Formats: sequence, structure tokens, C-alpha cells
Amino acid sequence: MYERTRLLYCVDILEHRLHLYDPATKTDTPYDVGQRVSTVVLSESGAVWLAVAGGFARFDLATCRLEIVAAPEADQPENRFNDGKCDPAGRFWAGTMHASATAPGKGGLYRLDPDLSVHTMLTGVSISNGIVWTLTSGCK
Repeated sequence: MYERTRLLYCVDILEHRLHLYDPATKTDTPYDVGQRVSTVVLSESGAVWLAVAGGFARFDLATCRLEIVAAPEADQPENRFNDGKCDPAGRFWAGTMHASATAPGKGGLYRLDPDLSVHTMLTGVSISNGIVWTLTSGCK
């Protein structure tokens, strides 16, 4: 749950959906992202950032427009992003894995910086999951 919005943001990877749940009204608002979506983070400005099958992306809730800003594994269509988080410096980290989860070591760990540059941090990843920083982490 993001304290700023008082909404729970969650994803349905296989159905290509981002969900915003409002616990105050018990209302779920689904958004069709158009491709597998695996993680969601908010920037300080309130922009929605996603890791999707095609890479790191910005998603506009008003228009449902998805903009891929970096595609570090464009040459590996059998891979997809799995999990990610922002670190205390505001950088978006996310890892990839083989879509079928049957090919160990085919993924990587990437970092998207606030200037939208992307950096390969680790290769040979099987299933990226559970990145954790601190309670004060957030994207810039």
C-alpha cells in the first residue's frame, strides 16, 4: 500500500493487469497493460513505473498508455521481468527470468536510474524475486 495514495497496487502477471485497490471503498480498478506486468512502483511525483515483459515502462493511468523506456533484454523474447523495487537512492531495480521458469540462469538483474539509463547489475539469474531495501525506499 502506498501511503500517499492510500491504494494497494498489485499486478496479475498472466492477465496483463495492474490493479488499484481502495480499501476505504473496497473498490478494485483494473488496468490492462497489454503485456505481462510483474512489478509496480510509484515515483515521488506519483507516476506509475512498471517492469513488464518488454522492459522498464511508465504507465499513464488516465490514458492507459504504456511507454517502454528501456528494454535491456529486447534480444531475449523468451525472458520476462519478474520482481523489482526502488532503492533508497530512487533507482528502480528489477530482475528477469525465462518465461517458462525451466531455463536456469537465463535472467539478469537490471537497474534503471532516474536519468533513464539502464545498467546490467548481475547475469546468470534463474528467478529474481524478493528484492528488499528499507522502509524509506522510493523512486525519484
